[in-house]
Amino acid sequence: MEIYGMQKDMEAFGRLLPERQERIAAASGEPVRDDPMNALTRRLHPERIDLVVTEFREETLSTRTFRLRPATGSQSELPVFRAGQYLSLKVPVGDSWLTRPYSIASAPYEALGADGFYEVAIRRKEGGFLTERIWETWRPGTEISASGPHGTFYYEPLRDSPEIVALAGGSGITPIRSMLREIAAGMVDVRIALLYGTSRPDDLPFEAELLDLAARLPDRIRVAFVCSKPDERWCGPTGFLTAACIRDYAGDPAGKTFFLCGPPEMYRFLDQELVALGIPRRRIRREVFGEEAAIAACPGFPLETLDQSFWLTVRTGTSVNTVPAAAEETILAALERAGLAPDSQCRSGECGLCRSHLVSGEIFIKPEDDGRREADRRLGFIHPCATHPLSDLEIRLPLTGAAAKGGPHFDAEYDCIVIGAGNGGLAAALKLAKERVRVLLLEQHNLPGGFATSFVRGRFEFEPSLHELSNVGSPEDPGFVRRYLIGEGEADFDFVPVPEAYHLILTGKGVNLKIPFGIENFIETVAAAVPGSREPLKKYLEVCKGVFDGISYVGRMGGKPDGQVLMEQYPAFLATAGYTVEEVTGTFGFPEAALDLIYPYWCYIGLPVNRLAFTIWALVLYDYLLRGAHVPRERSHGMSAAVDARIRSLGGRTEYGVKVKKIFTENGCVTGVETASGEWIKTGFVLSNASPSLVYGRMIDPPGAVPEGAFKLTNARKTGASAFVVYLGLDCPPEALNIESYGYFIGPDMDTEKAYDSFNTFEPPRMQAAICLNKANPGCSPNGTTILSLTALAGPDAWKEVKPEGYAAAKEAFARAMIDQFGRALNCSLWEHIEEVEIAAPPTFARYTGAFKGTIYAYEQDPWDSVVARALSLPQERFIRGLDFVGGAAATGGGYESTILSGRTAAQRVLASLKRKK
Repeated sequence: MEIYGMQKDMEAFGRLLPERQERIAAASGEPVRDDPMNALTRRLHPERIDLVVTEFREETLSTRTFRLRPATGSQSELPVFRAGQYLSLKVPVGDSWLTRPYSIASAPYEALGADGFYEVAIRRKEGGFLTERIWETWRPGTEISASGPHGTFYYEPLRDSPEIVALAGGSGITPIRSMLREIAAGMVDVRIALLYGTSRPDDLPFEAELLDLAARLPDRIRVAFVCSKPDERWCGPTGFLTAACIRDYAGDPAGKTFFLCGPPEMYRFLDQELVALGIPRRRIRREVFGEEAAIAACPGFPLETLDQSFWLTVRTGTSVNTVPAAAEETILAALERAGLAPDSQCRSGECGLCRSHLVSGEIFIKPEDDGRREADRRLGFIHPCATHPLSDLEIRLPLTGAAAKGGPHFDAEYDCIVIGAGNGGLAAALKLAKERVRVLLLEQHNLPGGFATSFVRGRFEFEPSLHELSNVGSPEDPGFVRRYLIGEGEADFDFVPVPEAYHLILTGKGVNLKIPFGIENFIETVAAAVPGSREPLKKYLEVCKGVFDGISYVGRMGGKPDGQVLMEQYPAFLATAGYTVEEVTGTFGFPEAALDLIYPYWCYIGLPVNRLAFTIWALVLYDYLLRGAHVPRERSHGMSAAVDARIRSLGGRTEYGVKVKKIFTENGCVTGVETASGEWIKTGFVLSNASPSLVYGRMIDPPGAVPEGAFKLTNARKTGASAFVVYLGLDCPPEALNIESYGYFIGPDMDTEKAYDSFNTFEPPRMQAAICLNKANPGCSPNGTTILSLTALAGPDAWKEVKPEGYAAAKEAFARAMIDQFGRALNCSLWEHIEEVEIAAPPTFARYTGAFKGTIYAYEQDPWDSVVARALSLPQERFIRGLDFVGGAAATGGGYESTILSGRTAAQRVLASLKRKK
């Protein structure tokens, strides 16, 4: 088997390591302390905001507005927000603190600059412990800690009509006031009609201001106050916000978006009124507003438990406490009273920050507040802020907030500590736990998975990153992923098959073709579309099979293959290892049109074919065609949560909300780690799912223990792509939108260089990969709905110049271009059906995973940094004994299958070292 002749092929192979060493030698030996994407993320979403009260004013007898500015010595500018979002305020109470969400009442433009401020309007609740305390203690100069801004209750031009009807009640006016001020300042081009319901004429916060805005801007703002208990002086409308009232004062409701903010009983009343008006679900936005005050009034709540009290057995780390809790209060409220509450934000089941494990017991969750993921319901996880006890319970909390007080929370020593619960970290911990090694997995986020997760918006649960997973196979013929996670690891989850390889639409070339899985099916489909491509393609796939088999052999040999066996039995592996995809493919005489049909999977690797190592390309292409592709039935979170549960059932420890700050070394060997809370844990082995750039640059202690070669290696490598994703929950079935396939690659052509260049510049993407989850998993969303995600790669530095105040507009522009591109390609319009929309840009991925520069692939795979070159260099590129990397930065490279393999492989190395020590 030869590409350019044996001598040239071997010379190309022989150049891999010298070129790698030359690039490393020429790179900077300085550590990387930070990156622009994570810096932008911290400006957009700081972990904590320190504020000070500068003034307050009385709005009514029961409502007071507080103006907040940055505290001295804290951040110089406030994080930007969208009108309608909230702050989660942390109020100290004794040795603990309480958190409460308060909508920002001021406008987003008022938070900008050095003189920026937030305003929150707080209603004094009779007998309310926290509001009474705030009114008594908050004065100018009072310092406050907060997080945020948070929430999804804001005008989204991609989804909402420019004609808005706002229905507010009580303190629900605060986010609406923010919207009105933004509209009045000309920052948002919409028209709004506000109907503000009140029980008393003297309890109308911002009354004069609202009337003034309506008087000044009658074409854009209309205001009506509706009083249910009027006195003799009241001359406005009376009663409740009925369908008739809404129609009288807001006009024809057709085509308008309704924003609802008020107490739960108001929502229950308005539900039937909006049905009577014929308002579709996608046109209704509701603010979540803390716990249900009258839980007994909720349908389904067992009234026989009222006035009953139960005992909560609360596990935090190695500690166990017992806490009383009443049925009518949430578990979070009981934990706060006991000084054991984990971090929380929304207090209504939406954000999931307080996610905890229910070990045993009976609970009640109001259906409309049940924001849990599908797998979490099955595996026994709850959001304490929206959960009521109906019996004695045992729960396990994340080590965040007051739940992290005290300690120690861990044993003094573990055989191995895994940093990060991404695919690689989970796979490593699973193998170690299976072998009864004392393993501790620490994850800074509040749930497992990293990129392999999910999130909930409304009635949709979205898959954030996975399009399709290779090397799964069927239960009868399992591939590595199924054999390891479900077979050997016995994790309790399932996969569903993806129906086709891809549907390719190249609008500039008139290509619209569905490509099937299966080697023969693939050949037949391409050959039928492009005459003259059959024979070259058969030979090409034989070479890909040779590479696939060669890599499989290397894996079976534990990364130490016999060179003679490689040369004799797997010559394609060696012959192609030194070349790019373009260099190998160009020798087969393909018609150009055939390459358009063969190349789409390049999007899943993120490098143009003139740079991408043929080895990884051949593996990806052949693996997909051979076994097809699958996705976890309960999204990637279902896979991650099931692996986490299995680790714990095997005796391994997994803890969430715990950030590792330092990795200690002595004489070139790992000796332990320190958490952000200052707890020191001894170990001889650390497997890091965090990037080498972050580990070597910020985490190794002492810093001088890192050899210069480690910095040179990380600086020589090129950070791989991040992503830009538009997630859409649509209120119609796929067929109504001409969506017939699961996965689409859409672009003007298959020029991979142009596409790569476009996502490395700050411009709307040239090419996208779209998936309709319903086509693989019909039960993934309610009947008659669709989950659609549109993905484009994004260069890690393309977004670094974006200013926080322009971030939302930039995301909107990119998303709008991608939605339009999809619609043109499939001859459909998505705009009339968007019920939920969320957008992830590189800062989003940096925020939720901590990934260096927000990358989803760690490092690019040019031939000199391909899986082959990495594997050959591995012995001399281990700079600290006992420290190894899993995930995308490992030798196996990025992607779900590769990162799972990296974890198992690294765990095997730890097991071998432990065996040698014994």
